Amino acid sequence: MSGEPNHLVKRLRGRAAFCRDRHEVKTPELLEQAADALTAAEAQRDEARRVAEHFHARIAELTAARDALRGAEMPDVKRSAEFLQGAHWGVRRCIAWMHDRAGEMADPRARDILNATATNLGMWKGWHLRKRAALTPAAKGGEG
Repeated sequence: MSGEPNHLVKRLRGRAAFCRDRHEVKTPELLEQAADALTAAEAQRDEARRVAEHFHARIAELTAARDALRGAEMPDVKRSAEFLQGAHWGVRRCIAWMHDRAGEMADPRARDILNATATNLGMWKGWHLRKRAALTPAAKGGEG
């Protein structure tokens, strides 16, 4: 199919030369303009194809990198019981601090928001630590 526009352009230019030999005025000019437009359209199509191929190759590279990162998201990290216990107490201290600051607030809505945030953090902490403890055999005895 790529040969058809070139063949058509050659025929248009040949017909324009024939008409010029017959001393026609408008027809050769129109045929040359049509041939030029076809040539320009073919060049634009080739450029668009080249750009599309470049982006497809880039997308393939990025997809491969994303898949490699997805495989590396959950490494088999073994945390010690002391590490998990420190994380547990650090989050508990943050929650206690948030509840203390909520008690100092005059605005009841702000107090409710801060208390709800602290409660949600506590729920996340419990879920996160239980999940981590399930993944780490060393932490099963020292979660506290």
